[in-house]
Amino acid sequence: MRLGSVIFLVFLVCQVSSYDFIRDALNSIDQSSDPCEDFYRHACPRSSESGFLGKRKFDEIFEKMIELQKKNIWENLEIMNALGNLNLGETGDSVSTFLSDKFFELCESQDPDLPKFLLKVQQIAMKTDTTRCYSKRCFMRFAEDNNCTRSLEIFKDRVDSFFHESFYEIQNFLDYNIQSFLRGIRIVNIILDGNMTNGIESVNTVLADMVDVVIGWIEETPWAHNYGVIESIKEVAEEIHVEGNHGLQLRAMANNLMKLEQTFLKCSSEFNRDATLLCLLATAKFTNSTFEYYRSFNTKYNARNRHPDLNFGVPFLAIASGSEEYAGMLGLVGSVVGHELSHTLIESSDEHYLLPTSSDEAIECIQNQYNRTCLEFKEESCEVGDYQIDENGSDILGYQLAYQLFLKAYEGRVHDNYLKMSNRNVTYQQLFFYAASLIHCDNAPSHRTLGRHSANNVRANVIVQLSAFQEAFQCSPFSRMMQTLEV
Repeated sequence: MRLGSVIFLVFLVCQVSSYDFIRDALNSIDQSSDPCEDFYRHACPRSSESGFLGKRKFDEIFEKMIELQKKNIWENLEIMNALGNLNLGETGDSVSTFLSDKFFELCESQDPDLPKFLLKVQQIAMKTDTTRCYSKRCFMRFAEDNNCTRSLEIFKDRVDSFFHESFYEIQNFLDYNIQSFLRGIRIVNIILDGNMTNGIESVNTVLADMVDVVIGWIEETPWAHNYGVIESIKEVAEEIHVEGNHGLQLRAMANNLMKLEQTFLKCSSEFNRDATLLCLLATAKFTNSTFEYYRSFNTKYNARNRHPDLNFGVPFLAIASGSEEYAGMLGLVGSVVGHELSHTLIESSDEHYLLPTSSDEAIECIQNQYNRTCLEFKEESCEVGDYQIDENGSDILGYQLAYQLFLKAYEGRVHDNYLKMSNRNVTYQQLFFYAASLIHCDNAPSHRTLGRHSANNVRANVIVQLSAFQEAFQCSPFSRMMQTLEV
């Protein structure tokens, strides 16, 4: 890497590690509006690029960091060049037709590559790199028949039996896997180059603290005692962990990528003439079931619970490592961590995958809160259905867990000022609530999603369920936000 690239990379690393997304987003608050009337549109006004529209900042930095990796060896492999130069229009799409035509060409010209070609076809049919074969999967004997026309008829019958793919399918398979492995390697390098490993540690710490809170709550909950589920809940909660071993993931993705390259190069070296198509076919066939398992990081603004693994997009790691104030990090990243943890604990009354039962009373309260908020703050569209129970419940429990950690961290100073704005001060408590809303921000009118999540503005405004919201913004009991409170 040239000196100029090194200097630019250092500049980008500084940008990632020093950019406080939450502090920047506070500049977009509509200071002329009342947070107690519609908190979502107060924190996420339509007139500005508020909240997660500011994600473009991260997108731009990530794109530049990826661009700097383009000269690395794994970005310029021979198999990638072969796929990039492939012209299937000239070759034809059918694998069996290509093999038959190639066999006849080599046979007629008595090409010394014929035995090697037949061995490779046989190995692909047998899915082995040895000379072992049986029945119709034996192709080497065709090298001994000088009657190419007669041999072609039998050869074609055999390849038609074993090779049903098209070269487009082979090309797509290889392209998809190569790009997946490259994307994973690039993202892990973004984490390392951007000094985001401390973000992973922060998320892990938040999760561990939340699990302790959950266990403490459960032990004090009469419902859990009555149904005898304390130990079950503790067991599944303690199983959860953040998927963050980027070293192992980097190794797995690099191994998978180099396995493709080495298989292709070894095959190509066995022939005197160009054997690109045959070797691409062999590479796809020989590596299809031998990839090391991995689950890659991603640069999307999402998180997933695949119990017991929690997976967080790189932007959340960047925010966790770059947030100036812990209260803001807890409000945004903490709420997301709490949401994902809650997916293990909240299930609809007729679907129980991890726990033997659930609290119907709690579920009813959650759905009522969403209904009230939906009716009061509907923009383009919103609805509340039973299919959303786990998402809705995870929103509210996620807020509660994150706020519990906030209270512990800011004991005695929740009302202290964090920031002075043009016409108001922002306290640490208010910072928590502002940060919690940011992930849902959107300029467009809020609407129901295609998935199980409620409309963005509803998800943000149900935070009124935290009694501290009224305290933080001194809301009148008659304000719109407080009128939607389900008690």
